[in-house]
Amino acid sequence: MRKVIWILVISFLFAASIQGIEAKAAAGKKSDPAFMLLVRAGYFMPTDATFRDIYSGGPVFGLEARFGRKHFGIWLEGSYFAASGELSETAEPTDVKIMAVEGGALWKFESGKMTPYIGAGIGHYQYKESNVLGEAKQGKIGFCGVAGAMLPLGKRLVLDCRLKYNSCSMQPADFKIKIDGLTAGLGLGLRI
Repeated sequence: MRKVIWILVISFLFAASIQGIEAKAAAGKKSDPAFMLLVRAGYFMPTDATFRDIYSGGPVFGLEARFGRKHFGIWLEGSYFAASGELSETAEPTDVKIMAVEGGALWKFESGKMTPYIGAGIGHYQYKESNVLGEAKQGKIGFCGVAGAMLPLGKRLVLDCRLKYNSCSMQPADFKIKIDGLTAGLGLGLRI
């Protein structure tokens, strides 16, 4: 059911953006495309109780590229999360690393200086856990949704505040893990 909802949201955003572009073209106005690179930092708060008990949350770092017009855009992002914790049964140290490549569509709303937006997309999540029991790793496709706002700090510099929810279930060994959670973060972007 969740996949169907995501597909409907993405389809709606795409259709709405095409209608906006066509309406502008019909009115004879030109919408200039914009490209932006962002450096991101945030804090990941996992929703899975087991993951949260072992690793808590922690900092996430990433890079993002955006391309779009006035109301519609696409984004591609790479991010990295690493944390240390203790195994629940033996209290031995364990480390996890999650690398994600995500992309999707953004719908932007004009509202004065600040530009709020929402978006949805898919991601590939690469999970790797190392401890005395061995190493478990797997890569899998998941879904993500974003909501945030951009604030210009000048002609080319942008501050971006964002919440992102991602969801991905996998079984890297004899256990299942859910890499679900909310990331609150900031990005500093440069319009090119």
